[in-house]
This record gives sequence, C-alpha cells and structure tokens, in this order.
Amino acid sequence: VNRVFIEGEKEPLTYGDRCEKYSGKEGKRGKKVPNLFKEREKLLFTRYSKRKGDKKIGVPRALHTFELSPLWESFFTELGFEVVLSSRTNDRIIHKGVELVTAEVCFPIKVAHGHVMDLLEKRVDYLFLPSIVDFPQKDKRLRRTYNCPWSQGLPYFINSAIPLEKYSVKVLQPKISLREGVDKSLMSIGKMLTDNEKKIKRAIDVAKKVQSEFYKALRKKGEEVLKNLGDKRGFVIISRPYNGCDPGLNMDIADKMAELGMLAIPMDFLDLNPSNIAEDYPNMYWNYGQRILAAAREIKKTKNLYPIYITNFGCGPDSFVTKFFEEEMERPSLELQIDEHSAEAGIITRLEAFLDSIQGTLLQEKEKRKTIIPSSKDFSRNDRVIYIPYMDDHSYALKATFEALGQRAEVMPPSDDESVREGQKYTTGRECYPCILTTGDMLKVMKRKDFNPEKVAFFMGTAEGPCRFGQYKKFQEQLLKRIGYPQIPIISLSSENSYAGFGVRFTKLAWSGIAAIDILRKVQRIIRPDEKNKGETDRVYLEYREKVCQAIREEKPRLPLMREAA
Repeated sequence: VNRVFIEGEKEPLTYGDRCEKYSGKEGKRGKKVPNLFKEREKLLFTRYSKRKGDKKIGVPRALHTFELSPLWESFFTELGFEVVLSSRTNDRIIHKGVELVTAEVCFPIKVAHGHVMDLLEKRVDYLFLPSIVDFPQKDKRLRRTYNCPWSQGLPYFINSAIPLEKYSVKVLQPKISLREGVDKSLMSIGKMLTDNEKKIKRAIDVAKKVQSEFYKALRKKGEEVLKNLGDKRGFVIISRPYNGCDPGLNMDIADKMAELGMLAIPMDFLDLNPSNIAEDYPNMYWNYGQRILAAAREIKKTKNLYPIYITNFGCGPDSFVTKFFEEEMERPSLELQIDEHSAEAGIITRLEAFLDSIQGTLLQEKEKRKTIIPSSKDFSRNDRVIYIPYMDDHSYALKATFEALGQRAEVMPPSDDESVREGQKYTTGRECYPCILTTGDMLKVMKRKDFNPEKVAFFMGTAEGPCRFGQYKKFQEQLLKRIGYPQIPIISLSSENSYAGFGVRFTKLAWSGIAAIDILRKVQRIIRPDEKNKGETDRVYLEYREKVCQAIREEKPRLPLMREAA
C-alpha cells in the first residue's frame, strides 16, 4: 500500500491496495443497479415448462444454447424427452475443457468441451451436438449469415478429443443451416428421434413460437430499459451471446459493473437490424458480425450509451469485426479480451479506468462526412495500374488476364521482412498472416518515389466466408481512408459488382490460366528433386509459365501448351 501526502490536503492519496480498504474506494462505489443479464437468463432458460421424459437429452450450456435454448428445449420436450442442461460454467468445467482440447482454439470452444464432459458424467441418454452452419437471413443484400468455423466444428472437435464410444450415450450431430429454414433443420433432428412426422411438425410449431417469444421479450425489455435510462449512462456489452451472457465465461462482468454503478445492457436488448449495415458491409458474412455492427449504429443513436466489447483470444472474426466496430464508433469504448488466464482484479481495474475516462465527457454531434470510397463498379480501367499481391505464381495469370482485356497490371514482388514491418504498423497481430503481408505489400508500393495515388489501384481477392479472407478488402479500404488515400480503389471481382466491368470473359481467362499454372507448379515440384541437370526443371517451368501467360494475353488455347510441356 502506498501513501502520498499532499500539502494542504487532510487525507493522503492511497493506492496499491488489492482490497481497496485503504484507498477508500470500498464503500464509495455507486448505488447498485439491476443485473439485466440475470433477467435475460431467466427469459432464456425458464420460458418453457419442464417435463419428465422417458429419455434424457443432454444439451451443453455453451455456444448457441445461450440464444437457442428455448428452441431446443421446447422442441425436445414436445417430442417427449427430458432436456438436461450441463451445469453452469465454473472452474471445474473450464479446467476440464482446457485439458481436453486437442488444438489451440478460442476460450468458448475450450469451455464447451468441459460442458460436454459434464453431460457425459450426468449419464444422459442422448447428447445433442449440432454443427450450426448459419442463421436465418434477414436482408437479401447480406447473402451469408455464417457462424465462425470453430463453432461450426464443435462436434468434430469433440469427436477427436473425447472417446464418446466409451460412454453409453447416443450422439446427435446434425448439420444445421437455419438460413435454409428452421422447419427443415428441426425436421431432420426430429427424424433422428421418432418416425412420427405429425408429432415432429407439432413440436416444430411450438418450438418456433417459443423462440419467437424469447426474441420479442428481449426487445420489449430493451425498449423498457432505454426508455427509463433518462440521463443516466448505460453500457452495452458487445459480444456474442455465449461469451457475453455466460457469467462463468465473462467473469461475471455484469455483477462487477453493477457494484461500480454501471448498468450493463445485453447487446440483444437493442434493435439489431442488419439492414442498417447492409449497404456499407455487403460482404459481412458472419451472423454475429452483422449484429455487432448493427449494434454500433444503434448505440450512436443514444448519447448516453457506451460500448464494452468482450472478445476472446484467438477469435478469428473479431480480428476484423473489432476494427470495423471501432471505425463505426464516435465515442469512448472499452475492449476486454478474456480467456482462461484472465484475472478478476484486472477486469475491475479496466472497468474503473474506463468509467473514470468518460466522467464529464460530452458527446458532441460530429458533422457526418461520408468519405466516398471508390468501388470496383466505379473503377476507370485505363487510368490506373492494378497492383496484384504475389500469391504464388498464379498472380501472373491474373496479370496476363488483365492485359488481355486492355488493363495495365503489375505483380508486386514477393512479401519480405519490409512487408511484415509495414503491415504490422497498421494491424494488431490478431489478423491472419496473409492479411498483414498483403497490406504491407500495398504500403511498400505507396512508398515508391514515383507513387501517384491517382494512377494506382490494388487487386485483392474476396470470398463469401466463413474464412476471414473475404474481409481483407474492407479492412484495407478503411486503412487507405484512414491514412489519407481514400481515392485509391481496391478491386475485387465478383458477380456482385459485375466483375468491375471486365465481365465473365475475365473469369474464364483467369480460371484457365490459374489452373494451367497450378498444374505446371505441381509437376515442377514432383520432378525437381530427381532432376539430373540442376536448375533445368525451374528453367523449363519458367519458360512455360511465360508461354501460358502469353497465350492468355492473346486468348489462345492453353491445352496444346500443357501437352507440349508434358
């Protein structure tokens, strides 16, 4: 405990005590506020009457159960089964999960392993381990609504970590796409348990109604909270339901905040309409990413709401979503990264510091200036040189394809140490490594003496998830805007943007060229270890790589060249 005596002050300044007895914070905390997370938990787990059944189905109290429990519980109960939830997340479950995992995954997945073991120890008859691929689509402009690959893969992680055959339990591992329809998903599950289709349909109707009532209850409670908030501050916990609403996983943050006089509001108490972000984030293909960004825009509508973002070490989607969220916010926010090593004292300290930082803060309306980021559709073909990141030699096929269509293009040099250094200046290290490298490669081009932002464009491939690759373009666009070059377009070609004006012709040429170089690459690596004349394999490969590229430029058939190379 440290004390500093200041002239003119009656009491010394005291700090460093863990219990806060001497520093005087103990007893000076704000008036205790309601714990809205406990109210949410009551809505989640007690909305359907419990019934005893002949057989017990175990449902892990983990991952999507923190949103879909009403659906599962009512459905299985209507089919005549007794639903058994695993115990609340506690130290025993956490430690068991950490011991079981066979790969370095995020904290919620580790904890889910512990919940599965808890159910096996309860000797349930069935173990429900769905692979939930995606959620229902709310806006046609947002074509995908994926869950992250790790949460999709939970049943497969469990299969490799726990010898389920040693337990007298029947494992239900359906692959579920809620985007394709709740009825279809529940029907497939029901048929695993009974042949009575009429009974399954009745259970589906009940389950959909109960889940819908849960969502409505959340929104009603949220409207009530915001209406009664008045001039008081509210703190929205930005999270996925399973890491923000599980007190064992979030270190009981709502209670800690209540002791500090901070009202913690569950994110799904807000109106999370994905249509609000569809125009600016059309390729946000993660369901929870859509909701988190929609929450950011809802928070901005209320002056006295502040976000506290809970994430976990190793969360792939959050390595990008947190940046997009930060870009959206125009007020102080706090990010807490929680895993099995986090300490309660550290969380409290961060909360206190955040609370201190916003004391007296006045949120002023900023003049909203929307920076126009040039899209692939607006790309003027002849004015700029398109720089393509070196993603193996297939990049040369892309260069040749652009040239075949009259567009100047260059392949950037392979990534090096400078690429890493430049990329790391603007990334956190949580992003996947290729994102850091390609970002660094772009920045290297911008450091050239002859660099002219009006004459440059960058190419970046894209995808529609669930891998993070499809978020590179958005991240890099925001980065260029932030460092003062919003006029530089990043070109991604897809049917959604009419292939940036290059048409399907580009796709056909590029695909055939990439396939040809891929085959040449494969043969090169097969033959090279056994070559008689050192270097001859590489020489022949480079010769035919250039011939393939020339054939693309001239739009000549590539097949005769491949036969000749063979």
